[in-house]
Amino acid sequence: MTAALPAALPWDYDVRKGQEMPPGIRLLRVTDIAFTQKQVNDSFSHEQRPILELIESVLSGAAHPRDIPLIRVAWHQGQFWAIDNRRLFCYKHCRLERLPVEVIRWEDQHEFEMKWRNGQGARGNGGYGGPMLGHGGHQAGVVQRLKDLPFPRSPIMHEEESEISLFMDEDSQRRHDKARMENLLRYRKMASYEDQLAGDVGRPWKYLARLGEDGMPCTLLKAKVDGLFEACVWNGREVLLHLGLHCGQLEPAVGDCRTAELPLIKKDMLSRLTFVMPHRMPAKLPKPWCAVCGKLVSEKLKQHEASRHASCFACSCGKRFECSEDLRRHSRKQQHAIPQMFRPADTWPPAESSDSDAAPERPDPAEVSSAQHTARPVPRTAPARSAAAPQRRPLRALGNVEGPTFVVAAGSSSRAPANWPCPICQAVVLKLREHERQEHPGCYRCASCGKSDFTCSEDLRRHARKKGHAISQHFEW
Repeated sequence: MTAALPAALPWDYDVRKGQEMPPGIRLLRVTDIAFTQKQVNDSFSHEQRPILELIESVLSGAAHPRDIPLIRVAWHQGQFWAIDNRRLFCYKHCRLERLPVEVIRWEDQHEFEMKWRNGQGARGNGGYGGPMLGHGGHQAGVVQRLKDLPFPRSPIMHEEESEISLFMDEDSQRRHDKARMENLLRYRKMASYEDQLAGDVGRPWKYLARLGEDGMPCTLLKAKVDGLFEACVWNGREVLLHLGLHCGQLEPAVGDCRTAELPLIKKDMLSRLTFVMPHRMPAKLPKPWCAVCGKLVSEKLKQHEASRHASCFACSCGKRFECSEDLRRHSRKQQHAIPQMFRPADTWPPAESSDSDAAPERPDPAEVSSAQHTARPVPRTAPARSAAAPQRRPLRALGNVEGPTFVVAAGSSSRAPANWPCPICQAVVLKLREHERQEHPGCYRCASCGKSDFTCSEDLRRHARKKGHAISQHFEW
């Protein structure tokens, strides 16, 4: 049974109110975007790469507009206009439904006015759009610079403004048009799946997130205007917060996915899916590992993140950054909480080689954990909690028992409730005892007698209950 769609999807909009749309990355219908110029070249300026190469990559499914620098659009005189005209021609020709774009204010980028004036004469009073394409600006002429490369005929091409000497032959054109129709159906199906995902927000562990080669159970938390989804992801040990999953990374959880054994996602849990960068941990990763894509990238990481995931790097204080390195540096300096997905211990890929010229060695997880929890994060704003879930303060140092203490009452249970977060790192894990023994050995000390050979918080509470000793309130539940 298909889930009911929400009354209003986050990417829905009224094109007549485009002037009210705030700047930023969002989904737009391709048919709502017009060309600013009257002509486009058949090749990109850099290296004379043909635009037909991009067209064929999109038609074959090898490329998606999200994998390419986003086109920039602005609202002006009743519609959206793009200044990246060649890429827009490719997307219109490939019959895409909607695509992520960067919305900019017209007056903030002089290139809009310059290119718009260039195409104003060809558009005239109503333009050459025709009844099928609507008002002017939805067609553009093509100038063929690669004379030996046949170019396909296109309903997006305005032939009077075009300068083409060599078209595709009839058979090639027929196969090309068939690929365009198949691409239209594929993108319509993709748009329908995005709408379905938006309707399933909040349903626990309904999907698998394909990050790298692994499928990880996830709960969608929020559908965003740019077509990405925020989700809680279970990596087999703990729940992590992921800020940028697209529909191609999500598939329904079927088969032997044992969702009944996974933690329940509660509102007060979301504030704990964070971490604070310790003072001595480097903010720069040794390899270009993109935590949003879940893979190594071939380009420079900062450029990749700034161009493709500019809205994903937000701190708990509300400040946003262009890349994860700047976000980690900010967390390290201000001791603010940031999403766990950007933890170096989680995002560094395993070493691929033991050669001397390989990337720097990944720190031992125990050392990273120790350094992480020695840091003193500032308290952060969290949603209101029930009386059964007291406000937790971050642990100031390993084995530190200064400050408020308590004694476990006789007859009370020493075992924490299900899905209770780790008192050291606040991570929500399936097996708390095993997590504490592996990740935080030596952190459990009695404030009264100084005994510190406990392997987990449950043993420490059992000792306090039996002896009547005081222990730190960090271990109270």
